[in-house]
Parts: sequence; structure tokens; C-alpha cells
Amino acid sequence: MIILKIIAIILNTLDYILTIYALKRGAREANPIARFGLKRFPKITFIFKCILFNCLILRIEFYTIISFIIVIFGLVCLNNLIVVRQLKRKYG
Repeated sequence: MIILKIIAIILNTLDYILTIYALKRGAREANPIARFGLKRFPKITFIFKCILFNCLILRIEFYTIISFIIVIFGLVCLNNLIVVRQLKRKYG
């Protein structure tokens, strides 16, 4: 179970890092709540996204929920990587 939690935490943190990387290169945040937070309160958004959410992940004791979180963040990270790749092709 701890391995799954570590994977979820890594993917959650990677999602934030890839999002910031893509935004700095011209991408637009699709999630309106995240867009609002990143524009107006980037440090608070980071604290909420990475630190608080990761603490919540550590408290979850159900394989199904952790597995679901891993799938969701895996797909989000994959999408972020695709966007970054498209931006690199477009702008070099």
C-alpha cells in the first residue's frame, strides 16, 4: 500500500511541475479552479496541491481510491507531457 501512495504522491507532484512548465511556455490551464489559483495565489496553490493533497493521500487506506488517484494523475501527467511536446514543436 505504501508503494501505491508513493506513486500517487510522485504523480501529483509531477502534475504540478509539468503544469507550471507548460504554462511558462504558453499553455493555458484547462481547469478553471486551478487557473484562478495559479494566477492569483501560486504559492498557496502549490501548498494546497502538493503538500496538503499529498498528506491526504498518506491517510487513505483503500486500495481502490489510491488506484483511482494513480490512474487520474497518470492520465493528467500524460496529457501534460503531450502539451509540453506540442509546445516544443511549435515554438522550438
